[in-house]
Amino acid sequence: MVAGEKEDPKHETEASLPFLADASLVRLSGLGHLGAFYRSDLALPHVRPFLRSNLREARLRSP
Repeated sequence: MVAGEKEDPKHETEASLPFLADASLVRLSGLGHLGAFYRSDLALPHVRPFLRSNLREARLRSP
């Protein structure tokens, strides 16, 4: 998960992590929800490794 620091000031997002396989959370400092969405330059360095790993695993599982 990628979240802006200001969108969840009570840190309630963490409560959902145990229910998601291989989940982790990255908080983007100083940003709200839309800011985290629009600042792909900050989000993608965290998201790309996750996507690469899962793409590899999906390829290995497909017939």
